Amino acid sequence: MGFRSLSLRTQQIILGLSAGILFACTVVYHIHLEVWGGWNVRWREVLAELAVAATFGLVYQLLADHFQQRKLGPIRALWSLSLVMLGIVFLSGLFGLHYEKGMWFFTHKIPDRTIPGVLVICGMAFLQGAGGAFLLVQLRELVLFKRTAVTVRNWYMLLWSLVGTFGAVVLEKMIPIPYVVEFAIVFAGATIIINVFRLSWVAYLPFRQKIIGLAVSLVMLLVLFAAFSEAVPMRKWNFIIWEADPFVAQYSFALNLTLTLTLVLGILYSVTTLLSLIFHLPTSGDFQRKTDDLAAMRALTQMVGQVFDAQHLPKLVLESVRQFVGEEQIAWLALSDARTGTLRPKVAAMTGIAESQLTRWIDLDAFYAELQTRREPLILNHAVRDHRIHTPGYEIGSLAMMPLITRNEVIGALFVGKTLADGFDEDDAKSLGAFADQVALAIDNARLFEERIEKERLGRELAIAREVQKRLLPDKLPEIPGASLFASYEFAHEVGGDYFDFVQADANRYSFIIGDVSGKGTSAAFYMAALKGTYHALARSDADPRTLLLKANEALSVQKEKNIFITAIAGLLDADTETLTMLRAGHSPAIHIDLHGQVRQLREGGLGLGLTNSKVLAKTFIPITLPLRPGDVFVLYTDGVIESRNAMGEPYGYERLTEALKKCRQEDAAGIHAALLADLNQFTGDLRYFDDLTLIVLKWHGQSVRTHM
Repeated sequence: MGFRSLSLRTQQIILGLSAGILFACTVVYHIHLEVWGGWNVRWREVLAELAVAATFGLVYQLLADHFQQRKLGPIRALWSLSLVMLGIVFLSGLFGLHYEKGMWFFTHKIPDRTIPGVLVICGMAFLQGAGGAFLLVQLRELVLFKRTAVTVRNWYMLLWSLVGTFGAVVLEKMIPIPYVVEFAIVFAGATIIINVFRLSWVAYLPFRQKIIGLAVSLVMLLVLFAAFSEAVPMRKWNFIIWEADPFVAQYSFALNLTLTLTLVLGILYSVTTLLSLIFHLPTSGDFQRKTDDLAAMRALTQMVGQVFDAQHLPKLVLESVRQFVGEEQIAWLALSDARTGTLRPKVAAMTGIAESQLTRWIDLDAFYAELQTRREPLILNHAVRDHRIHTPGYEIGSLAMMPLITRNEVIGALFVGKTLADGFDEDDAKSLGAFADQVALAIDNARLFEERIEKERLGRELAIAREVQKRLLPDKLPEIPGASLFASYEFAHEVGGDYFDFVQADANRYSFIIGDVSGKGTSAAFYMAALKGTYHALARSDADPRTLLLKANEALSVQKEKNIFITAIAGLLDADTETLTMLRAGHSPAIHIDLHGQVRQLREGGLGLGLTNSKVLAKTFIPITLPLRPGDVFVLYTDGVIESRNAMGEPYGYERLTEALKKCRQEDAAGIHAALLADLNQFTGDLRYFDDLTLIVLKWHGQSVRTHM
C-alpha cells in the first residue's frame, strides 16, 4: 500500500511526525556541536544540512496538501499570507531582542553556546523556515491560477532551483567548486523573474476586489520588507546577497540562503501584483461585463436542459437577455407558430417596450421578410436612419436582429435595441449570435418535448381506443351445427376500421357481417362501434341481410362525416334449410369453393354504406342465396388481405388467395384459415401489414357432422 493511498489525515500525521523527528535531530546536533563542542566533522555537518532540507521539504508538502483541500481564493491567500508573515516578523523580532538584549523573561543576553541559546536559534530557524514554506504554498496558488502545462513547469523549475541552491551550498562544503553557488543563485533568480509575472488571477477580479487586493498586496509588501530589513549583508561573497536572518544563518547557512531567495520572490511578486492591480482597475467594468455575459450564457445553457415549457420559455429568455445587454435596453423575441405551422414569426415576449410601441415604431413585417431571406444577423448601428424604424426620437439608436435557426430552419429571431447609436460592436455581435444559438436550441428542445408529450398522450388514448375496439369484436364464435367457423383480425394501426360479428338469430339461423370503414384511427373506430350497435339492435329481430344493411345505412348517414363510407357483406346461414344468403355492399367479393375445387367470386352487389340514401342503395343490392353442400367453403375478408404487398411492392391479389384456397380446401375452417395466413405471410415476408386484415372461413360439413370451430 503506497503513501498516497492512505487517508489525508494519516498522510499529514506522518509528514508532521517525520518533520518533527528530523528537526529534533538537527537541534540535538547543534546542541552537541555548540554546547558540548563535539561532532565537528564535515560529513556530519552535511548530514545535518540534509536533515534541514528534508525537514522543511516535508513542512512544505504538509502545508501544500492542507491548502490543496481548502482553496482560499486570490484575495484571501494574499491576506492570510500577510497575516502569517506579520506574525513571523513580530515573533522573530521579539525572540531576537530576548536573545541579544534580554527582555521580560530573560534578564540578560542569552549566551550563544548554551542550551537555551541554541534552542532559541533553532526555534527561530524553524519559525522562519515554516514561514518560507507557507509563503511558497500561497504563492503557488496564485501563480498556478488558471494553470497551464507551461506555468506548472515554470513553478517546478523555481522549486528545483531553490533546492539546487540549497544543495549547491552543501556541495560547496564538501567539494570546493568555483562559482557553483553563484550559478545556482543566478538560475534561481531567473526562475523567480519568470514566475513573478504570472498574475492571471488579477484580470478575473471585479472592481471591488481589485481595490481590496491593492490594499492587501501593499500590506504584504510592507511586511516582507520588514522581514527583509532585519537582514545583514553576507560577507561570504563579494557580490550583494542579503540573508533573511542572522540566527537562521547560524542554524543553517543553506536554509538561510534559500529563505533569502524566497523572500525576494515574495517581494517581487507583491510589487508586480500591486502594479498589475493598478493597471487593471480601468478595465474592471469591461471585464465585469464579460463575466455577466458568461453568467447569462451559463444561465441560458442551464435553461436549455431544465425548462421545457415552450409558453413560459420566451419570458425566461428575455430575462437572460436583459442580464446580457443591460436592464435599460429593449428586446423582443419573435417566433414562428409551431402549432399552426405559420412561418411568419409572431412576438412571443418583449421587455423594455410596450406592444403598442413596438407595432407603431417597427415595421415588423419588413424585418421578418428580410429574416427569411437573409438568415444571418443584422446590425443597425444607426437605426433611426433605417426606413423600417419610425420612432419619434432616438428611442432606438441601434438594433440587432439575430435569427434563431435550428435544424436548418428559421424558427424566429431575437431583437435587441439600444438607445445609443453604434451600440453594437463586432464583439457584441458575436456574443449575441452565440446567445441566439442557445435560445434557438432551448426553444427547439421545448417544442420537441411538447411534441413528445403530445405523442405519448395520443399513444395512451389510442391504446385505450384499441382495447375498446377489441371488445367490439366477438370474443367467441357461435357453434353452428354442420359447419366449422374460424375468424381473425390483425391490426395494422393502433385503431383500425375493420369489423366482423356473428349473432344467432334463432335456433337454426345465424347472422354474420363483415365490414371495412374507409380511413383509419379513432374516427374509423367510431363508425365501427356505430355499425356494431345497429347490427346487434336488428340482427335478433330481423336478420334479413337487406334490412340490416339498409338500416345501418340510415343510421350512418346521420352520424358520418363527409368522404366516409363503409363496405360490408351481411349474410344469413340457415342450418335447417342448408342455405346461405349473402348481400354485398361494395365489399371485397366473398369466395366460394366446393368440394371439387370449383371457385366462384361472389361479386354481385351494390354500393357501400353511407354513399347514398337507403332508397337508392336498395336498388343496387343483389342478394345471393346458395344451397349448402358438404365441402362448401366460404372465405370473407377485407382488402387488407388482397392488398398486402411483398418487398417488391407486388399485391397479394385474388389469384394467389384463390390458389392457396384450392390447396387447403380439404381442411376444416381452422386449418384453411391457418393455411391462408401462412401463404400470405410467406408472400409478404417480414413486412408489417399496411392495412387492417380480417379473414373469416366458413366450411359446411353437412347436417350429419357436428363440428366446432
